[in-house]
Amino acid sequence: MRMNKAELITSLRLAAKYLPATTATLLNEAATRLDVTSAALSESLEQCSALAAENAGLKEIIEQHAGCVAVCPNCSHEEPSETDDIVALYRSMETPATDAYQEGWVNGDKSVEDAPE
Repeated sequence: MRMNKAELITSLRLAAKYLPATTATLLNEAATRLDVTSAALSESLEQCSALAAENAGLKEIIEQHAGCVAVCPNCSHEEPSETDDIVALYRSMETPATDAYQEGWVNGDKSVEDAPE
């Protein structure tokens, strides 16, 4: 039977009651660290998810911009935004962390062993 985090922490604290004091102290400390580390990891994953969503939104805005037409205020010449500096700069930037997240490497859809190097 595989325990979830809460069950494991509860079991560690319960087992500590039946062990010598020094061992019990170590087991309780391990349970506390597991709990704190798990909370920090959960918070970090939530932050990662929020940042990836923001980044994806920004990327989408640039792509929408690329599909527009810019009009020169002096001569009314129309130029596709696809060719402007912002689109070129964006498209030249590599975003491997965002790309990996969006492909499911970070949120658990795929195994860490399968992640690109």
